[in-house]
Amino acid sequence: MTREPDDDRRTVLKLAGLSAAGVGSIAGLSGTAAASNSEDGLITVEGGETVEGTVERIEAAIEEGPPELITTFNHAANAASVDEELRETTLILFGTPEVGTPIMQENQTAGIDLPQKLLVWCDEDGQVQITYNDPEWNLVDRHSVSESEQIEMMSEALAGFAAAGAEE
Repeated sequence: MTREPDDDRRTVLKLAGLSAAGVGSIAGLSGTAAASNSEDGLITVEGGETVEGTVERIEAAIEEGPPELITTFNHAANAASVDEELRETTLILFGTPEVGTPIMQENQTAGIDLPQKLLVWCDEDGQVQITYNDPEWNLVDRHSVSESEQIEMMSEALAGFAAAGAEE
């Protein structure tokens, strides 16, 4: 049985917990979040009012679909545990083997950058930011994984989770 590219796209979107319509509205990051993409492969969008609320919305969006929320890591709390200060900084790790395994089969070193992650942090001006790796830069350029619809869909899913975090 031959699968059409649209079938593969719907499958990855489903695994990412997004609908095709939802990605369409998110792709341009309209509304509250403005994206920046720099040469370092990081994409940053403005988050919500608080780090905690932004993290909660991202976790809820991830938990709606098959991507598994692996862990949430509070860097600021860890800094405080050694009597150091750090502005609020939380890392959210999530993934699904159906998406990551084929990428690692193509180049196993991609596993150093998987599972996917989003960093929610407070900048020096008190603004909440959401930063994630651009899969095109991180996986295609860095690990020489083929550009594919899967990479594009991964990009859309990350943008979707970031946009969900930015919504109030």
